[in-house]
Amino acid sequence: MPKFEVYQYTTRDPKARSMRIAPRWATRSAIEKLSEGWRASVILNDTETEIDDSHLDHNGMTEVGFEP
Repeated sequence: MPKFEVYQYTTRDPKARSMRIAPRWATRSAIEKLSEGWRASVILNDTETEIDDSHLDHNGMTEVGFEP
């Protein structure tokens, strides 16, 4: 199975009006797409982890609560 690097990232929490660590892990390209919108996501580079593609959805993101 192909392997991908995923990262934790921060995202805007509109209710708290602050940034928080997202509940999902994602590929760099998926996080960069989020950053193009209102979310202003920031990749936490020191969290880079390699996983196989069975843990990713079609958007390059893991399920909520995923722990490598």
